[in-house]
Parts: sequence; C-alpha cells; structure tokens
Amino acid sequence: MFQKSFRNLLVAVSLSLPVVSLNVPIALADRQNFTLVNKTDHVITELKVSTSGSNDWGGDILGVEVVGSNYSTDIVFEGNAPDCLYDVKAVFTDGTTLDERQINLCEIGTLNIGEGG
Repeated sequence: MFQKSFRNLLVAVSLSLPVVSLNVPIALADRQNFTLVNKTDHVITELKVSTSGSNDWGGDILGVEVVGSNYSTDIVFEGNAPDCLYDVKAVFTDGTTLDERQINLCEIGTLNIGEGG
C-alpha cells in the first residue's frame, strides 16, 4: 500500500511540474507592468521604456493612445532587464520630454510622471 501511495504521489508531482514551469515565464514577464500617472499640465503623446543605461529608447509603447493631464493608463510591455531597472521617457504634445531614470519596475505598481517618479 505504501508503494502504491508513493507511486501516485510521484505521478502527481511529475505531472504538475510542467504546468508550474510553463507559468513561471508568464509571471516574470508581467512583473514590470505598471500604471502611468500623468502629474503634469501637458498631454503625454509618446512613452518610451528602455533598459536602464541603454543608448536606444526604442519605440513608443502608447501607440495611438495619449495620457491627459492628471489621467492614468496601464502600461503592459515585455522587458528583459535582469535587475528590473528601466528608464522611462515621456514625450508631450509641445515636444518637450521628461525622463525618469533607473526605475525598478518590478517593485513599483505606479509611476507618477512629473512628480519626481
């Protein structure tokens, strides 16, 4: 009886491991998602997020969306910074920009642009 119970336990554990391992990358990919809050008097027309210290900002992750003054939006993207440190650049309707540097997006849920991060 002990052998049958032990065998059933091993089968159950071995069947559950692939499910757990498939879900881990999905959970890790979502860690850097955040809510962007525009605390300025201007409309954000573009948002660029790059690995901290990178020389390339990459493309606009807002797409056709804009973020008005005192409004917020959820930002979802796939990042690859091993330390979760990112630089975020907001571009406004008047062409000015505001950068927030070395933001640990895995630890914060909300990023306030225009209020010191």
